Amino acid sequence: MALCPESEEYRTYYVQSSVKAGSWLDATRVSSSVQSQRMRLLQTQAELEQGSLQSCRTTLLQCLEDDPETIIAMATMIHQEEQTANDNKTKIQTRTNI
Repeated sequence: MALCPESEEYRTYYVQSSVKAGSWLDATRVSSSVQSQRMRLLQTQAELEQGSLQSCRTTLLQCLEDDPETIIAMATMIHQEEQTANDNKTKIQTRTNI
């Protein structure tokens, strides 16, 4: 971030690269410092990849409701929550059957 810290375009590319590389903490740190729709969506992607569903939901609530990318991100988050709930249910059932 030292080359062009004031450039939002540079920050966007940096966050995108961080998310793709799996460096979610860096992506979250930089994206939270810029309050644009695109950065919030990138931040939700990083939070979702980390499994931080509550943070993801909080960030999504700050996004534009009628934006198609926001709707897709919300659906993805809901699916992930359901998947986590099903996984937990299966683990509980397995433990009670032992």
